[in-house]
Amino acid sequence: MFLLTVFSTKAFTQTREAADSLFAIQQYDQASLMYERAIYERPGDALFFATTLLSKANCLKAQQKFEQIGSLLSRIDLSVLSDSLKQEIYFQKALGYYLSDNFELAEKNILPSFNLESFHTNTQLNSVLLYTFILDELGKWNQAHQVMSDYIQNNKMFTTENKIVLKQTLDSIYNPSLQPTLRSIKKAKTLSLIFPGLGQAYNGDYKKGILNLLLTGGSATFGVYNVLQANYITAATAGVYLFLYFYLGGANQSSYNVPTKNYIKKRKYNDQLKSEMVYFSTFISNIHLSNQP
Repeated sequence: MFLLTVFSTKAFTQTREAADSLFAIQQYDQASLMYERAIYERPGDALFFATTLLSKANCLKAQQKFEQIGSLLSRIDLSVLSDSLKQEIYFQKALGYYLSDNFELAEKNILPSFNLESFHTNTQLNSVLLYTFILDELGKWNQAHQVMSDYIQNNKMFTTENKIVLKQTLDSIYNPSLQPTLRSIKKAKTLSLIFPGLGQAYNGDYKKGILNLLLTGGSATFGVYNVLQANYITAATAGVYLFLYFYLGGANQSSYNVPTKNYIKKRKYNDQLKSEMVYFSTFISNIHLSNQP
C-alpha cells in the first residue's frame, strides 16, 4: 500500500530510522524491505539513495548473502557522488565478491578506487588490504607484495624510519621461499603419459604414483603373458582394456588431483598470510595515530 501513498519529509525520515532500528535488533529481512521503502519515498535524492543501499548491503552481509551485494550496489549512479562515497561503494562491492569467492570480480571492482583523486588514509588502507587479500587468493603474491609496498612508500604519514621498519616486516611476510609451489595440470598429464606414475610423483602423490605404475605394469604383463600363451582374444580384450584403463586413468587423474593439491597449498599459505596481514594493518594504523599532529 505504501507504493500508492504520498509521504512527507518527516515520513520518509521515520521510515529510514525504522529500518535502522530493525537492523539493530537483527531483523534483517524486514530492515531490507524498509530500506527499499525509504528509497521509494524519496526519489531523486542520489545521496540518500546511495547511503540507504549501503545500509541494505549491510543487511545482506549480516545474512551472509554476499553474492547479492555487487548487483545491489550496481544500482547506484556513481557519477553524481563524492569520491569518499564512491570509495565506500567500490570497497563494499569488492568485499561482497571477495566473501563469495568470486575473486576475479572482486579485483575488477576494487581497482577503480585507486584512481580517485581524494583518498582518505584509513579508507585507503582498507582498500589496499582488501586488494592484497584478493591478489593472494588469485595466487598473485608478488603483485600483492608490490601493492602494499607502494602504499607504504607513497604514504606521506610515514617517516623514513617507519617506512624502513614496515618494508622489512612486509618482506618477511611475503618471503618468496615460503610461497607454495603450484603444479601444472598439463605437465602432470604429460609426465604420466611418458612414464606411468611420474605425473603423480610430480604432484607429490608418491603412493598414488607407485600404485599407478604397478597397476599399469601388471596389466601390461598380463597382456604379454596371454600373447605368449596364445590367448590372443584375452590379450586383445582384457589385456589391452586393463592397460589403457590404468595408463590413461593415471594421466586423467591429474585433472582432479593437481587442482586439489594446489588448492590445499594455497589455502594453508593464504590463511597464514591473512592472519599476519591483519596484525600488520593494525601496526600500520597505530603508526598513523602516533604520527597525527
